Amino acid sequence: MEAAERAQVVQHWIEVALECHLRKNISTFFGIVCALQSSQLQGLKKTWRLVGRERVAVYQELRRIHCQEQVYRLYEPRNKI
Repeated sequence: MEAAERAQVVQHWIEVALECHLRKNISTFFGIVCALQSSQLQGLKKTWRLVGRERVAVYQELRRIHCQEQVYRLYEPRNKI
């Protein structure tokens, strides 16, 4: 697969992650953002250069949200029955 094709796939998954976040589908959102953060994908420098700036900005915001939600889950009070 060429870098341009990979960039389209990455852009697609960024859009899917955004939609999952908007629909409060947190588990899927976390899974997609984790996959996008993987070393295998982060190592594709040429691919990321071909991802549109707007999509990269959306991805960076999703990463920020992902990190905040992870911290919140660590300190979230557990419901006791």
